[in-house]
Parts: sequence; C-alpha cells; structure tokens
Amino acid sequence: GTGSTYGAAGSLIVILVWIYYTSAILYFGAEFTRVYAEDYGHKIIPAEYAVHIEQKEIERDVAVLPTQNRLKN
Repeated sequence: GTGSTYGAAGSLIVILVWIYYTSAILYFGAEFTRVYAEDYGHKIIPAEYAVHIEQKEIERDVAVLPTQNRLKN
C-alpha cells in the first residue's frame, strides 16, 4: 500500500542526502589539502602519467555563433 511507496521514496531521499554530504566532505578535504600545501610550501606533485591541460579563452565573432544561424532560418 501507501506505506511501501513512502518507504521507497524515503530510501531515495536518504541516498541522495548521503551522496550530497559525502561529496561535500570530499570537496572540503580536497580544498583543505590544496590550501595546506600552499601555506606550508609543499607543492602537489602530479603522477607521472598525469596530463597537463591548459584552458584558453578565445574570442569569436558574434555573427558565426550557432544561435545566430538558427534565428535567421
């Protein structure tokens, strides 16, 4: 009946809350590690198989954006 429906929904809520708190703790730990390493002069050394990724911002002409082409049609 309705008890099993609310029980299933309650279980889903508990799992979602657990995932939320777990991710918050993990993020806090990573941020703490980074700040601690910066404050005490120890650099975080990447693994030898790590790949360096560089992000660059590029300027695009507004006329060539895909949304402009869709609005003309």
